[in-house]
Amino acid sequence: MSFTARRAGEGPDKESPNGVVPAAISSIAVTIAPYSQNRTDAYTDHLTPPELERAARRLPAGRHALVAEIDARGIAEAHQVRSTAVLIGDLLHLSLLEATGWVRQAGEQVAGRDLITGQPRPPLQPAVAAAVAAGALSGEQTQIISATMRKVPAWVSPAQRAALEADLVGHAQTLDPRQLLLVCRHALHVLDQDGKPPRDRGESHQVGLVFGKTRLDGLTPFKGIADAETKAALEAALAPLTRPVKSQDGRDTRSRATRMHDALRELSLRALASGGLPSMAGMPATLLLTATIEALVRMTTPFGPTVMV
Repeated sequence: MSFTARRAGEGPDKESPNGVVPAAISSIAVTIAPYSQNRTDAYTDHLTPPELERAARRLPAGRHALVAEIDARGIAEAHQVRSTAVLIGDLLHLSLLEATGWVRQAGEQVAGRDLITGQPRPPLQPAVAAAVAAGALSGEQTQIISATMRKVPAWVSPAQRAALEADLVGHAQTLDPRQLLLVCRHALHVLDQDGKPPRDRGESHQVGLVFGKTRLDGLTPFKGIADAETKAALEAALAPLTRPVKSQDGRDTRSRATRMHDALRELSLRALASGGLPSMAGMPATLLLTATIEALVRMTTPFGPTVMV
């Protein structure tokens, strides 16, 4: 029986997410129920609009607990679904992007247990989690602060990280999302004014020659970057072979790029014929060409017929 069938027919069980929904969700649902019925007396008999918004903002906290429980129990794997995000997306008709965000927020805002010691572990973002549970952050504010905390450099101490998170949550109480984003950007700049260090991977990691996939017409693209010494050696070796050669028409119609290609081929063939190349797997590097005598007799070049015996 599928997970969906249990939810629709048999009701929740201990393997179903409905069996681990926190009681807080029920209490919040009761609080906002009058507003979902379009009752005009709801604002006077129950909560004011700000109080309603605060109550609605508490719902993600219950959702995070539910998603974290689904993930911890491995329900997606038990039902042969690739991930918790895919499972939630399929059940609730969410995009993979939104469902992945739910799982990430649950991992950051829900307490868990250490995988090695089994001891309780506080949320990765405790101040954000507490503010969401209290309804003190909007969804956009939560995303801005959480994204900022993910960008905090690893060398920042836990105490500094906690202080920054608490400060950002405090600023969110008086700032709109646009203003809060500016504060978060400034905080990251103050923490790491030099920015990311330049990637100095060394010259050996920058040079190279890569052949692409051979096309249907037999031609193969390739690209590369050469250091100064390799460029100078290639230019010196190819220069004599790239000179224009008169054909039967009286001039060489090849472009410079074509002459460079032909010169590289000629240089390679001469190197193979010289016998001076190192061996490969115990055998000397050899280029084997198979052709009939008739084909060799008929073989021509742009400069006239050529027969190799």
